[in-house]
This record gives sequence, structure tokens and C-alpha cells, in this order.
Amino acid sequence: MPRLKTDLVKLLKAAVENKLDKVKIKWSEDKCMTIVLCSKGYPKKYLNNKKINLEHVVLNKKSFIFHADNKIKNNFFFSNGGRVLNIVVLGNAFTKIRNQIFKIIETINWKFGFFRKDIGWKVINKK
Repeated sequence: MPRLKTDLVKLLKAAVENKLDKVKIKWSEDKCMTIVLCSKGYPKKYLNNKKINLEHVVLNKKSFIFHADNKIKNNFFFSNGGRVLNIVVLGNAFTKIRNQIFKIIETINWKFGFFRKDIGWKVINKK
């Protein structure tokens, strides 16, 4: 989604009207990577209803957090499933992108979660 330059509403409207063939979809040239922050125990019995502190996270215009299995309670985020947050970063080099994602996850510092550290290594090692 972050690489999509075409207006999403325009795409959805065209899809509903069966006119997607009339829309030119434009994409950013940036590379993009996502790492999922999961609740400990996932995919089996995972921890639930654990507070996620996002107060210290600073995102720039090329970094995003997509909320998945979480809920808001008293103005705070809490886990509500196994795959809790998707940390997404755009950029021009996968190594830098992955390092930025790791920094965001480190800032979140969620002791009830984990993430795979091997994401992106295949594309990085291809060079």
C-alpha cells in the first residue's frame, strides 16, 4: 500500500464499477519491506490483552505502522491476537530499510512480542 501512488478511492470505485481496466495504476519506485511484530506464543497459544506503548515511536513520511490484531482501550493499544503490528518502511536500499524497521521495533520495546530477524536477508544477500 505505501508504494501505491494511484488514489485508492479511485481504484475501489473502478473495481465496484467493473472498470479497473480503465485505470492506470502507478507505483512508487521505492523499495518496501514489512516486518510483523507478533504476540509471544504465536502461532499457537499467544499472549493477549498486553499493552503496546507507541508513545516514543517517531515515524517519518516513509515509515508506517499498520495495526492488525490490536484494540484500543483507555486511549492505549492492546494486543488482541497473534499478528499485532506491521512495521513498514520505504527507501532505496533494503539493508537500510530493514535497519530502520529494527530501530522502530526497538523503540516500541514490547516485551510481550517477537519478530523474525531473517526477513529481507535473501534480497539483501542477492547483491
